[in-house]
Amino acid sequence: MKKQIFFSVIIGIIGLNSCLNNKTEIIEYPIAPKKTITQTIHGHVLSDDYYWLRNKDSISVKKYLAQENDYLANFMKDTDSLKTGIYNEIVALTNEDYKTLPY
Repeated sequence: MKKQIFFSVIIGIIGLNSCLNNKTEIIEYPIAPKKTITQTIHGHVLSDDYYWLRNKDSISVKKYLAQENDYLANFMKDTDSLKTGIYNEIVALTNEDYKTLPY
């Protein structure tokens, strides 16, 4: 129970830190292009604008995911010191000699 409260407080602090950040830098988020694919399955016509994202080996999908990852890294860069502090606190509270029972 204490761990749930602890992590809830931590997530709240991260959210509050993001809200209180008054930087006016505008970050453009990537928009996935719509490529409509229509399929007929069992007599039902299904239309999916983002079916192309299923092909994870595609160069266009990898490029789009890289853009999303760059956007997230740029958006969350203000919380880097907070994340490092939280990580160090969790490591300090963790018993490194902890062993699980063999099965």
